[in-house]
Amino acid sequence: MNLFELFIFSFLVALTGAISPGPLLTFTIYKTLKSEKKGYLIGILVVIGHAALEFVLILLLLTGVSFFLQNITILILIGLIGGFLLCFFGIMVIKDVLKIGSI
Repeated sequence: MNLFELFIFSFLVALTGAISPGPLLTFTIYKTLKSEKKGYLIGILVVIGHAALEFVLILLLLTGVSFFLQNITILILIGLIGGFLLCFFGIMVIKDVLKIGSI
């Protein structure tokens, strides 16, 4: 895979995350509306954070982390940690909604 193909592949992966509305868009809107000053900076900061995460993921894939992902124990561990975090974030959102009293 040459550098151009890597760029196109990375761009398309990032584009699929950016096109479909999801948690990142929801987070951006929430933080922008919640911000009292300079809400326009929230979007820029979210984009920088997302780009940094994508960069780290691409580096991990290029360095051969996929070898470790073939181990079922590691996959189960990643799934358990991810499931726990999703439950935790869900509980935090529910607590915020109940505290505020409306969605």
